[in-house]
Amino acid sequence: MYYKTITHINRSAVVILVDCSLSMKSKTLYHNTVLTKQEVSFIVANHIIEELVVRCDRRKRMRDYFDVAAIGYSGDEAFSLLPSYGEGFVKVIRLAEDRPQPRTVYLKQRLPDNSIKELPHIIYPWVETSASGASPMYDALLRTRALVSQWCKERENCNSFPPLIINITDGACSDAYSTDLVDIAFDIRHLSTSDGKALIMTLHLSTIGDYDEPSEVYPCDLDCATCDQDRALMRHMSSLIPEELEPFISMCLREGSSGPYRALALNHTPCSIISILNIGSISTYLR
Repeated sequence: MYYKTITHINRSAVVILVDCSLSMKSKTLYHNTVLTKQEVSFIVANHIIEELVVRCDRRKRMRDYFDVAAIGYSGDEAFSLLPSYGEGFVKVIRLAEDRPQPRTVYLKQRLPDNSIKELPHIIYPWVETSASGASPMYDALLRTRALVSQWCKERENCNSFPPLIINITDGACSDAYSTDLVDIAFDIRHLSTSDGKALIMTLHLSTIGDYDEPSEVYPCDLDCATCDQDRALMRHMSSLIPEELEPFISMCLREGSSGPYRALALNHTPCSIISILNIGSISTYLR
């Protein structure tokens, strides 16, 4: 399981969910820079798409490796963040053909001499995020379940590396109880190809000052009794990293770490979370 090589014949899929509710206006810390969660979600969502585009570029030739869908949620419903391409999946090579004009954001970075300097970072804005209204995460997960279910059933995908779902959120939900969210996440995690079950990764953005405990990425034995309710919920919704992929996660983490790991980032700078795209077939086995 989870060994399938990603090729132009056996492709894979990524679904990016972005919380666009009013709570995303609050501040968080990213790259030693104070930004709103909405600004961070914009950077991260577009960074993920750029990562996929780059991985499809093999020696100046674009390969059809991935389908991608981007879903925002705020107000009363979820909606496509790539509306010009429809409501479902789009081939990453199509996005590469329509690369938008880049924007520059300035983020602080710690230098080798331990000083901190503000440096430019280029972002290609395929998606625009926002921060208003309620947080209908359940509706976004309903859409995700339908998309992923259909993708896995299609004949050309049934033997592919399973889909990856990345949810960028501060954890708030306005349209369902926690038990409902856990149940639908369970449904999504049990959608599968012959190579394994779909994986849900959660990027939980915390508000500055909310938590005293250290940030964590790919935790496992998180004590839900001592953490915020939203963070505990995100843990229950996220996948346990399959044993087959644990070596790739261990390489991303500090020396001496070992699995099992949860596909979750808590109070952590999201740039470190992009390592989810470096696991298993998604990076190493591209052909």
